[in-house]
Amino acid sequence: MEQRAIPVIVLSGFLGSGKTTLLLRLLRHAHASGLRASVLMNEIGAVDVDGTQVSRESAYALMERITEGCLCCSKKSELGGCLERLALMRPDVIVMELTGVANPEEIVEAMTEPEAIGKVALHRIVTVLDAEHALDYNSIFSADRELIRTLRRQLEVADVIVANKFDLISDRTADKVRSLARDRNPAAAFVSAVRCDFDPANVFAGIAPAGELRPRFPCSRLAERRRALRQGP
Repeated sequence: MEQRAIPVIVLSGFLGSGKTTLLLRLLRHAHASGLRASVLMNEIGAVDVDGTQVSRESAYALMERITEGCLCCSKKSELGGCLERLALMRPDVIVMELTGVANPEEIVEAMTEPEAIGKVALHRIVTVLDAEHALDYNSIFSADRELIRTLRRQLEVADVIVANKFDLISDRTADKVRSLARDRNPAAAFVSAVRCDFDPANVFAGIAPAGELRPRFPCSRLAERRRALRQGP
C-alpha cells in the first residue's frame, strides 16, 4: 500500500493566547475520532510545564519536545529529526505547537529538510489570536516592530484563525479584531472562541485513521504556494 505523507497541523500564536488549551482539545477530538496523534511541542524555558501537562492529560499521544530554543531559529536544525522520529511511528496526524515568537512560515521551510521531506506534509496552520490583547500587539504605539511583524505573519499564513478569549472583550473590540484578521488574511476561516472551544472538524478535514484509505487531503494554502514556486511557471 502506498505510504503517503503524514499530515501536520501547526499551532501558532503568542504566549498566553491559548495554544496549549487548543492542543489538548485537538488531541481529545483526535482520540474520540479514532485518530492516532503525535505531538511536537516547542517551549522556551528550562521547565517544560505545558509539555508535562500534555503528557499527563494525553497519555495516548506520542510526543517529542524541544525546549530552551525556538524552532524557527536556534533549534531549527532539530525539527527534521524530530519529525522523522515521529513519522516512523506512523501516526495519523502530527500536531506541532510552536513557541509564541515563532514564524510559521520558517517552520514550513524547515519541514523540507531531507530527514522529513516525503514523510510529512503541512495540512493546516492554525493561529490562535489573543482577542483581549491583539489590538495592542498590532499597534505601533503599544508594541515594537518585531512583535507587530510576528503577529501579522502568524495571521497571514494561517488557514484557520481562532480569536480566543472573546468573552473578555466588548462588541466594539470584537469588530476590530475581526477586521484585523480579515485585513491580514481574508481567505482564512475565522472562529471566535472561549477557552478555544469550537468544532475542530475543519482542522481535521481529510485526515483518516490508519487502516482506512487516507485521502489526498486539501493542504494548507501556504504549502500550495510553496509547491507552485518550486514547480515554476
